[in-house]
Amino acid sequence: MCELYAVNSRDTVNIKPNCDLFYQHSIDHPDGWGLSFWQRNAAIVYRSPLRALDDTKYCAYLQKDLWCTSAMVHIRLATVGVMSSINCHPFRHADYSGRIWTFMHNGTAFQDSMLEPYKHLCRGDTDSEAVFYFILDAINRAIKAKGRSLTKEERIPIIEERITHLVQGNKMNLIFYDTEQMYVHTNMKGTLFYAQEGNTCSFMTVPVNDRQPWQQLPLNRLLVYRDGIRVYEGTDHQKEFFEEMGAPYIEALLKKIGKK
Repeated sequence: MCELYAVNSRDTVNIKPNCDLFYQHSIDHPDGWGLSFWQRNAAIVYRSPLRALDDTKYCAYLQKDLWCTSAMVHIRLATVGVMSSINCHPFRHADYSGRIWTFMHNGTAFQDSMLEPYKHLCRGDTDSEAVFYFILDAINRAIKAKGRSLTKEERIPIIEERITHLVQGNKMNLIFYDTEQMYVHTNMKGTLFYAQEGNTCSFMTVPVNDRQPWQQLPLNRLLVYRDGIRVYEGTDHQKEFFEEMGAPYIEALLKKIGKK
């Protein structure tokens, strides 16, 4: 399964120490990596199908301190999709108003019929990218209906409603950023943690240090962060995912690809 690391802050913070520890996990997650970070409202994004520690670009980006206000970092262990940069997270796309959204996902959409209409939009062949378009489509519909861009407050209930539809029978660790707000969700205990330190909040699927005050992210609800502070906590949708729920689908997938 993939691993995620993200930061949202009012201040400029150095993510290199955590990135160095996080990317050591690419030894067991060799199917690609991605890095997106924001400096002075400009986004830098890199995705590669190589193992992070074997990629010269990894050294180029992280040979020195890396200061930013927000970041999204990913290492891939493929469950669905070929090894290609187009299947690596984070994914980026503009909505109808021109706002750039950046998205990454840890989990699998076992119940994916609602994603079928979006798969033709995907450049790659992962369910994660289809999940991204499923959410973005609701944003675009609202923009079209209103005839204008959405306020940061208007985006929240649209995303919350979309996630509530997605989570039934699916593991959905989601982190995405719209250049103003970072949206975070988990519905499986022990798979996404956060550390709040002043005006900076960090998120990790597997915490890499004991220095930060890591806690389990609240389950089964959308959380929204702005400038490192939680500005919204949704209601419990009560659709927690347990590992055994995915076992029949994983067994069927392994049979399909000839690994069982």
